[in-house]
Amino acid sequence: MIRLDDLRGWSLRRRSLSHHDQRALSQWVDAQRRSARGVVLSTCERVEVYSEGDSKTPPVGSGLRLAGASMVHHLFRVAAGADSRLVGESAIVSQIRNAADEAQLRIGLGAALTTVVRAALRAGRIARAESGLEGVAQSYARVAARAALRGGSLRIGVVGTGALGASTARQIRRLSEKRVSVVIFGRHHARTAALAESINASSAPLSALRSGLRHLDSLVSAVSVSHPILGVGDLEATTGIRVIDLGSPGNVDPRVASISGVERLDIDDLMRGIDPSDSARAQLDMVVERETQRFLSYMDSASTRHAPRIWSARRDLTALEVA
Repeated sequence: MIRLDDLRGWSLRRRSLSHHDQRALSQWVDAQRRSARGVVLSTCERVEVYSEGDSKTPPVGSGLRLAGASMVHHLFRVAAGADSRLVGESAIVSQIRNAADEAQLRIGLGAALTTVVRAALRAGRIARAESGLEGVAQSYARVAARAALRGGSLRIGVVGTGALGASTARQIRRLSEKRVSVVIFGRHHARTAALAESINASSAPLSALRSGLRHLDSLVSAVSVSHPILGVGDLEATTGIRVIDLGSPGNVDPRVASISGVERLDIDDLMRGIDPSDSARAQLDMVVERETQRFLSYMDSASTRHAPRIWSARRDLTALEVA
């Protein structure tokens, strides 16, 4: 029988942490992904763990502890993009699905957690559709790409080949004209070259970033680091550049904004002016609340009849959105 009371969760916002704590958190997340029996969701905005039974907490920060129905409600909000700075964002769907798929393949998920993840993704899709955000839902990568291309930028650099860096690079190529040149800077040669080849871009080692700045109109940085990779001294020699810092905490020293000709934008800057209307936001919240209560009521009634089956790993975790 599925027991939602056994569900546990933990959530922490990355932006509240120092660079030192971010590094410790990244190491903890890697360890959890190898050993924990649960879903580890790690994005540019948050780190969350969903499990059955007690969940471990990281050595840094003061996160939000969740249990039972409160964990269900929280995951439904996350899946709908209602808990994101970019309200209604669509990228969180694949991030949750991939995290669940990874956990299932690694060590397997219990019936309760599998059921809740599946229901959360379905509820998120319904909430976006009914709030009118489904057709306009954006991702951080798309917003960053548009900012990088603003003003007719023709030479754009992207630092990082992780999920956010790669998505941003692909969005830049998708939204840009053929004459726009893109260069990918990365720490891992094979991964950097593969990403560059897939979008008709060039690649360069991260060590070449500083010398390459003077050739760029815009730069997007999205890497996980323990300290800023670019400072005032690195950008003083540029003749004008827009730097889009997607790191949390930042990849670029905020003081570079004081340099003549340098524009620095972080995630908060990108979010200004693109929030959905108050009515759309309210509708999104309302639908999430309704779908949460429907699910909890169904599970309460189902527990008196029979326990739903446990879905197999690959078939259901790769088809969560279409259920």
